Amino acid sequence: AAAAAATLRSISVTPAAALSACEAGVPSALAEALQRPAVTAGPVIAWAMPAVARLAQHRETHGRLTAAGLPRILEAFAHDRAAASKVPAREGQPAPRINLVAAMALAFLSETGGPDIASRVPLRTVPELVALLQKRIFAANAEEIVQSRLFCGLPLYFRSRFVLQTILRLVEQSGAHCATAWRTPLPELVSGLLEGELPSDAEENKPFGSPEALDLALPCAEALLKAEGAGSPESRGSLEVALRPARG
Repeated sequence: AAAAAATLRSISVTPAAALSACEAGVPSALAEALQRPAVTAGPVIAWAMPAVARLAQHRETHGRLTAAGLPRILEAFAHDRAAASKVPAREGQPAPRINLVAAMALAFLSETGGPDIASRVPLRTVPELVALLQKRIFAANAEEIVQSRLFCGLPLYFRSRFVLQTILRLVEQSGAHCATAWRTPLPELVSGLLEGELPSDAEENKPFGSPEALDLALPCAEALLKAEGAGSPESRGSLEVALRPARG
């Protein structure tokens, strides 16, 4: 499981590659690793949980991940109920936020699992994900991202669209999460992406057939605006203005 996790979290996994990993039994191995007693799971969690999230990013894997029992396991981690939820910090480094990575994986799974899966993601996750997205957008380079352990306290490189995709799934599938998102800087960030004022990540995604952050900003804006009564008239108006050119 540790070797599989190391591979998955270290490469740009395409939907086909992710599905192949699932067909090889990786979800069951990762599920087993995440359910170990805390004393033995600790060294593995920081490898295994990002690997689960990486697989869950692709809807093609969801059936296999669900069959392996991962939604229940992820929910326990997201709510800090799992035996190995807390990974101790190393000296001078932030403690890994395994609960936040688990919540991201659940958010990905909600694309096919619907409101039931989205409801298992704590509402407090939304402002945390938006803050992570904001920091990633303004990060200088890959070296800074890895050395600062920007991704949930882990030395991993990630793209803006990875985080935005988790937020999109939550605002699409859950009215409560969508309403919470309106109380964060998300509408302004989405507007900035749509208007070209904030950098997208096309060069890092297009070679792998992945949508860039800009591609996800449009459906995210539409999902936000479907929430009647959420947000101030001014913020809703600004988002609608940014959305019009993108709709063509």
